[in-house]
Amino acid sequence: VAPELNDTGAAGRAGRRALSPGTRAFTLLLTAAKALIALANDSMLPAFAEIRAHHGPAPNANEVAPLITVFLFALGLGQLPAGLLADRFGRLPVLWGGIMLYIAGAVAAVFAPSLGWMLAARFLWGLGAAGPRVAVHAMVRDSYAGAAMARQMSSMLAVFLIVPMVAPVMGQAALAIGPWQGTIWLCVIAAAAVLVMSRWLPRTVP
Repeated sequence: VAPELNDTGAAGRAGRRALSPGTRAFTLLLTAAKALIALANDSMLPAFAEIRAHHGPAPNANEVAPLITVFLFALGLGQLPAGLLADRFGRLPVLWGGIMLYIAGAVAAVFAPSLGWMLAARFLWGLGAAGPRVAVHAMVRDSYAGAAMARQMSSMLAVFLIVPMVAPVMGQAALAIGPWQGTIWLCVIAAAAVLVMSRWLPRTVP
């Protein structure tokens, strides 16, 4: 069996115990990883007018709408390979790899020179989001069964449903203090925080 990649001695073992299945921290961290999907879409909605102005489409043009569609299409497309990779290499590598791809796509969207390139970046961003989604569900199924698994999924769903209500407000706050790119940097910061904290998640399968 390969050694733990996230082992940092006594501190690492203590951290994994704190994030072990059955703890509130485990549930919250997995929920946060899954919530990155909603944050990537809903936090950008208030910035559509600024994105139109930056990339050239006329006011109220529909050219920016595919920023959501392309992301969701890539999210759906990426789940099959993410599932196969999670079964072959483990849940954590898929979680980490997906979040890093998510961050790369978000950063590429910030610096995209045109709306077309931004759509390509959103596709990459959506592919990355498939990793955390698949890994989170797999880790829950690894760790729970029956009614316990149903309770865990219900708890995660209850927290997850708050994100679509809060994310547009966060996006609007980012616009109030800076340019539209701030709504994307918000996603990058959230994903980086989840990536760092996930180092202490235990492996749920050998």
